[in-house]
Amino acid sequence: MLKVLLCMGFLSSTVLAQGFGGGGFGGGFGGTGFGGQSLDQNVIQSEDCMIVVARSRKVVTGFSNMTGEVDKVEFVEAPEQIIPIIGGEVVCFVNGNEAYGFSATTGKWGKVKIDGDGSDAPILPTLGRNMACFSVGDFAYAFPSDHGKWLKTKIDGDGPHTPVVSGNSVQVWTDKAIYVCSAASQRWQIMER
Repeated sequence: MLKVLLCMGFLSSTVLAQGFGGGGFGGGFGGTGFGGQSLDQNVIQSEDCMIVVARSRKVVTGFSNMTGEVDKVEFVEAPEQIIPIIGGEVVCFVNGNEAYGFSATTGKWGKVKIDGDGSDAPILPTLGRNMACFSVGDFAYAFPSDHGKWLKTKIDGDGPHTPVVSGNSVQVWTDKAIYVCSAASQRWQIMER
């Protein structure tokens, strides 16, 4: 349903959780998870935040060590799978055509509707210490922890439109321009090539 080019780059502070749902090693929390280990494996955390996926998978709760507050995302029907990815101050997961980001800075979840291009490719965000990003078709999305809200831009030019987290910013390079979204500016900007 959604076509995406996976974000490149890996930061040692980023942790990818197994999927929350199903069973076995490739399954995840809410099922037998992690190759049949305890059902208590539904928690993922960094120094700045903690995420708990309820065994029902209908509630995902974020806790911020920075604010001391919790915030929840609730679903009427349990998603088939929830794969939270955690950086230092930011957590992200995708459910269908929506992406969710948790900011340890604000202690709140942010949500964005994803404009897809009809493919069924999975969306796997890349995170830095305080930025999450991914691209789908002609759109790029960024979630800075400082801001706690999703920022989206339309990308013009031949791809791949692969976002890369670089410090406190996200970059997307095309044959025509470099698109940059920084935590400081809280917006996308374009540099012609």
